[in-house]
Amino acid sequence: MMATGRLLDALEPGGLDMGPWGRLEILDRRHLGVRVAGRLREIDVGGVLEASGKVVGWLDPESGIVLLATTGPPLVRLDLATDEVEVIATLDREDEEDFRFLRFHDAGGRVFCLYERGLVCLDEAGHVLWHARHDDLSAEFKGVKNGAVWLASQWPPDRVGNRFAFRLTDGEKVFG
Repeated sequence: MMATGRLLDALEPGGLDMGPWGRLEILDRRHLGVRVAGRLREIDVGGVLEASGKVVGWLDPESGIVLLATTGPPLVRLDLATDEVEVIATLDREDEEDFRFLRFHDAGGRVFCLYERGLVCLDEAGHVLWHARHDDLSAEFKGVKNGAVWLASQWPPDRVGNRFAFRLTDGEKVFG
């Protein structure tokens, strides 16, 4: 189940350990590699690495589903069992790269991809349930409660702690 997955927030030298799935390596701007027992499988991930080599992601160690993103627009789902790659969402990124961020969170049996202009809700198989836009470049994930996912502002000082929420069922803004 995706919501018990593992955050991938940096690729270490020599790749990122993904347990029985091997080590994930960046080969070049279009290819990732998965090294298992000394053998390297090359996977074409299209344009996901075009914007940046800084990859953040989420791994479900049971199913081998990986969600990946950089500072660019694509959010990618990679199935390590089949090496299938698909762009599952196009993120509306901030023009100024210094303000871009992306984090994955699990709560309420779902995975959430929070970025500077939106929130993507994914099911246990890594498929998009909904994609909501927001206008808070400082949004922080606060959790799931009462049928909604809650975020809070971190900046500017007069808005710190300002909370807003999106309904879990469809991503409609319900508060804030």
